Amino acid sequence: VLEILGDHPLTGLGMDRFRAPQVRAAYPVPGFDVPFDENGPFTRRTLPHAHNEFMQAGADFGLPGLAMFAGWYAAALWMVWVCWRNGALALRIAAVSTGAGLLAHLAYGFGDAITLWDRYQFMFWWIIGLGAAQYVLVKQRDEANETDQSMTV
Repeated sequence: VLEILGDHPLTGLGMDRFRAPQVRAAYPVPGFDVPFDENGPFTRRTLPHAHNEFMQAGADFGLPGLAMFAGWYAAALWMVWVCWRNGALALRIAAVSTGAGLLAHLAYGFGDAITLWDRYQFMFWWIIGLGAAQYVLVKQRDEANETDQSMTV
């Protein structure tokens, strides 16, 4: 993956191009491209993804895309932190749950990856959406409290 980032730092390979035959030929993985089963229907194994979510984002999008992907995590963790500090009890419980889900996804993403364009990646976006929805609720409540306080003065 570092070779891919070195060769394509601004654009990456493109969405879901990691397993493309042209890419696998240009960036072979030593010891992986061996016969799968000489007599079976598959003659070669294909490396499906980078096995690290951040490296996969870098390979797909380049360094700017990797920075944006990391920014999604940072923004989501910040929103969850704001909800924890300023939320009512129900929002604090939801913030802990959302934060735990986000941290679990982050930990899993370092050791393996669900390809960014694959089946279960929607879970990441659900977690981001839950964090954002909680953040909006906290901000709306704070704005309503500020409006009430300014009217009573």
